[in-house]
Order: sequence, then structure tokens, then C-alpha cells
Amino acid sequence: MNVLEYSLNRTSGDFSVNLDGSCKITLPPDNYLATYSKKITGKLVEGKIAKLEGIRVWAFFKWWSITGIRSTGDNLVFEVGGITAKYPSKNFDDIPACEGRHSSS
Repeated sequence: MNVLEYSLNRTSGDFSVNLDGSCKITLPPDNYLATYSKKITGKLVEGKIAKLEGIRVWAFFKWWSITGIRSTGDNLVFEVGGITAKYPSKNFDDIPACEGRHSSS
């Protein structure tokens, strides 16, 4: 997976990343299936990615949008609507490879 282009408004923190395709990955440590869309958007605020769009996770027999990610100590907290899940940040030291990739061409 490659980044085709990105933009970041340094004043507002709004960002956009365009990828060369979408993909599926398995998130550690619980082996949740997640997908990245070809376009990911959000807002960078101190210690957090807010208003995140373009990343979904399969849990409890349903696709859920990850709406935010924040750092607390040695953990990353993933926000899915009003629900959160906390994992050690060391679980994400290695970037998971795409299992199923859908090219834009």
C-alpha cells in the first residue's frame, strides 16, 4: 500500500490521505479484521486523531467505524462511537501487511 498524496492543514489539524487502494489487515492482539479505504480523513489534535473516517473494524458481527485514536501513556485507545478499546502501543510497532488489497486501477 502506497500513499498517493496527503494534505495537512497545520492551523486546523485537518488531514486527508489518499492511498493507491483499499486493504484488509488483522489488528493485534485480538485479531480483529480492519479495512482501510482509499481515502482516510481526520483531525489531528494534541495526543489524538479525531473525526476519523476511512477505517473500519469487524467486531460483534458488524462493521464499525473507528472514529478516533488517542494516546494514553503506553497505550492506544481506539474510539468506535461511544465505545473505546485500549491496547498497548507496542502491539503496533510493526505495520500489519495488507491481506486483501483492492487496487485503484
